[in-house]
Amino acid sequence: MSRRAPACARELFGAYADGPRRATPDRVDAVAPNGERRAFGPFERWDADELGKTLCVYVYDGIDGVDDDALVALAMRESRDAESMRVSNIGGFHSQPDVFERERRETRALAALAERACARAWEENDAKTTFVKSMMGRGDPAKVSTSWINVCERAGDGHGLHNHANAVWSGVYYASAGDRGDDDDDVDEPGDLLLRVSAGGVDPMADTSTGYCTYTCIKPKRRRLVVFPSWVLHGVLASPGGAPRVSFAFNTGETGVKF
Repeated sequence: MSRRAPACARELFGAYADGPRRATPDRVDAVAPNGERRAFGPFERWDADELGKTLCVYVYDGIDGVDDDALVALAMRESRDAESMRVSNIGGFHSQPDVFERERRETRALAALAERACARAWEENDAKTTFVKSMMGRGDPAKVSTSWINVCERAGDGHGLHNHANAVWSGVYYASAGDRGDDDDDVDEPGDLLLRVSAGGVDPMADTSTGYCTYTCIKPKRRRLVVFPSWVLHGVLASPGGAPRVSFAFNTGETGVKF
């Protein structure tokens, strides 16, 4: 029997007495070009898993200088000819994690863009309050260390809850958003990227749901680049099916990576 990706925040994050529910950014700062920095925290509840940390998510729209048609063609060729990895993905296609190294012609502009965005994020954030030091990658936070293609086109394709704890920054670029229609920013929809903002207060001895969980929702849009700290738990709601959603994901700062 094939598995289905989570269809809602409750299926992704689990059941809590308070949540999971959406969090509103504590601050939103405009960043050029065509981007914003969404800051959550610092989290002050004593029982928060993220106590003392700030989550900063960068979202850039209308990216120029990247050939989406070439990226989509590359992704569909690999999804047809190469074997998919099984990592966090539930269904769909997940390439080997070295696509920026293997396919330099198609991905050169995107790789450079990703590294510029991560370099900026590193410069603008205090590592002591933005990252969990014991979990961070020890490599260059502005150098892509792994990169891969995701293709979701069948109903139910998506990603379970996971993080990239041995990296510094993680990100995704959407070369194609699939069959989305008009996104409703107030509602979680199939194919959305959900990032856990904070959680805590769970009583492991209780026989009913306890604790709280908050999250933020990122809509997949063509020519959108998203960057966030790699320790953040995240997942992708099940695809509605139809036209393929093609994304290129990456991590920075990992050490000891061998392909």
